[in-house]
Amino acid sequence: MGCDTLVGITSSSSSPSICTWKIPKREYGHESPEILHGYSRGPCQRIEAPARLYSIFVTAETVLVAGTGGVWMYKVDDGVIQQDSEQHFATHPAPKSTTVMQILIRGTDIFGIADDAFGVYRWDLVDRMIVQTYYHSNPTCISLLRERLLVGGSDGIVTCWNVKTSEKLKDVVVSKNKISVTCLTI
Repeated sequence: MGCDTLVGITSSSSSPSICTWKIPKREYGHESPEILHGYSRGPCQRIEAPARLYSIFVTAETVLVAGTGGVWMYKVDDGVIQQDSEQHFATHPAPKSTTVMQILIRGTDIFGIADDAFGVYRWDLVDRMIVQTYYHSNPTCISLLRERLLVGGSDGIVTCWNVKTSEKLKDVVVSKNKISVTCLTI
């Protein structure tokens, strides 16, 4: 997507959507302090989402959204989301519908936090399959640092995994009072 386009999700239960909006260009002149060009109050593009959505990740070529039932990927062509290019990345089959709440993309891998017994999923973009799961009982956020996956939890613990070997490296207690780790960044 171009830097003049805002991409977002609406998560109303009746009609969740993926939307794009044009960001207005600002011109400053002598007569008027500010004139907006190309501004639209409503979305430029609205795609009905396949499920209730909770997270979005955008690159120049793709839009990934996560929600109830897994992750969906759409191709972007000339700033327009191609609805007919939808690809679904499912979670493991479960008795109840699994929700993916946060996603990251690195190379050909998608990482996502789920509310099931597996915790964190890793999908391969090419094969559209689950490559690995990383157990965490209550994941709330994820971050990637080189070949390390960091998973924060509602139990106040951050778990570090080696992405190449899938080896659990360390648990770091961030809060002894079990205060939830809600955001990680590096």
